[in-house]
Amino acid sequence: MEGKKKSSKTQGQVAVPLWKSVFVRNYGSKLSTDQVLDILYWIRQFFAISLGLCNGFFRVEGFLGFFLYFLIVTMCPLAYLKNYLNVNDEQHGGAFAVLSEGFMPSLALYTLTWTLSYSLIHSN
Repeated sequence: MEGKKKSSKTQGQVAVPLWKSVFVRNYGSKLSTDQVLDILYWIRQFFAISLGLCNGFFRVEGFLGFFLYFLIVTMCPLAYLKNYLNVNDEQHGGAFAVLSEGFMPSLALYTLTWTLSYSLIHSN
């Protein structure tokens, strides 16, 4: 089985790999809906791992940890898409699709990372 290499193509230009297009400012209009949702999914996974490690290291407990997760994982990718890539969420399934893409898997990853890092770093 041959793996597909995802890239964003524009007419008359060389194809840019998806991971490189994440760093190009104002590139959102050239991305398909699936590519935008893939970018959102992986950004949320990155934030879930990073925030889980930070919260475990700094001994964040309870409601505050989940509040920080919901705040950062919903607002940061949305701000990135709108302000950096200039993506209109209505063209890519609406606000609900953009906000919900990869949300539950990243919540599970965040909880796992937070619990493991807290337990491993602060166990006696």
